[in-house]
Amino acid sequence: MLFLYISTILLLNIICIIHDDIYTIQKNLLSNIPNLKLSLTINGTNGFMYKFEKINLYFKYENILRNYLNNIILIYNPKVKILFNLSIYEYCNGIFDLYYKKNSLITDKIIIIDIKFKNIKYFQKKSDFSFDVLFNIEDLNNSITIHFDNLNELDIFKYLIYEEKSNLYDNKTFVEYVKLLTLNNLIDEQKKKLAYYPQCDSLNYFNSLINYAISYFNFFIVYDCKEFTSHNFFINAAIRKFSYDEIIKNDTHVTLKSINCLMKNQYDDEDEDLIENFQIDYIAIDNNYTINYGKTKRDDICILNAFKIVINKAKAQFDFLNN
Repeated sequence: MLFLYISTILLLNIICIIHDDIYTIQKNLLSNIPNLKLSLTINGTNGFMYKFEKINLYFKYENILRNYLNNIILIYNPKVKILFNLSIYEYCNGIFDLYYKKNSLITDKIIIIDIKFKNIKYFQKKSDFSFDVLFNIEDLNNSITIHFDNLNELDIFKYLIYEEKSNLYDNKTFVEYVKLLTLNNLIDEQKKKLAYYPQCDSLNYFNSLINYAISYFNFFIVYDCKEFTSHNFFINAAIRKFSYDEIIKNDTHVTLKSINCLMKNQYDDEDEDLIENFQIDYIAIDNNYTINYGKTKRDDICILNAFKIVINKAKAQFDFLNN
């Protein structure tokens, strides 16, 4: 029997400690599966566009095995059922075609995609903290079925969906291509979840610093800004908000990408607090908890430097209280 193994590997060689037990990790990972973002859009043949909007996802399995010693979660015979709203539009890419000002809706249907796996395995990759997931599916076509809601009433789509092969679909039929895309989206979204959870030591430590700085302190700092702004220096700086769009984990670092910050500042010549928003392209934390900062706009260099001072002060206070 031919088995198709699809693995999303996160080689996270950051020396970390698991803060949650394997049962808690299992509970969090599985509870997030119904929330995976699986909607997609396909620009197909004959000027048709297919939009799949996920309505719901159901996940069940027959049995589960947990290995507490090696941090392994093995799920037997898991099944995923995804409900999509499928909207089919007629569209035109011609920029001078005035007739197609908007996409024209042809039909709006509910479809169901069922995926049957042999097993799903979450496991710790090495002695360091590096989670991986392995999806074991016996056969791509036979293990995934698509149920269309009365699509047969539109005769034109019988051939376009079930029989026609196109390079737009990697030389597959539309229905085969949808099966592959749905499976790959499911795997990719699970990979993103593993990037955020379970947290490794480096990420957990940095998040603790941010939460500590936001929750407890306004830090008195003196920083000369004359090179960047008309203000000489500012005092009583505090982080009010910190968010990022993406996490990347590699062999040595956890990197937070596209960071947005809000800081409260009270300058020496002003009585009122100022709330300043600025962006940093990345912050990287290595396995020794060393923090490296990316770039910001020139006008925000001063506030970024003040942000670094606040983080260092929070680090000193946090380390003192926790040692």
